[in-house]
Amino acid sequence: MCWSPPFPPNVKLNFDAAIGEEGAEARAALLAVQKIHEVGFSSIILEGDSLLVIQAIQSIPNAQLWTIDNVIFDIKSILANFSFWLVSHVYRELNTAAHSVARWALNCKCSGTFPISSIPTSVLEEWSEGVGS
Repeated sequence: MCWSPPFPPNVKLNFDAAIGEEGAEARAALLAVQKIHEVGFSSIILEGDSLLVIQAIQSIPNAQLWTIDNVIFDIKSILANFSFWLVSHVYRELNTAAHSVARWALNCKCSGTFPISSIPTSVLEEWSEGVGS
């Protein structure tokens, strides 16, 4: 198993919340979808390691959790604006970049979006070392 880049013209987004709670994971997915829509991409692949959140976005029966229903509704509303979208589950081992950044953001009490240049090199090195293993 390894991460694979998307085929053009798709853009791939990986989301994660360091605390692993469904509400936080759903809000991370919403933030990712909001930002990529604002930028103007029209064809996306959204990946995350929260199976429940992914299945809820995919409208899989029995995956609905009332505590995240409103967030899932907002995600689906934004996804309807894309010409193509795909949502898929990835194992934590394939979501290490998103998880490393989420853990760093939690430790420094950052939230929302921030420039990639503000992420310490050590966080990115931790991720790249994990990719090679």
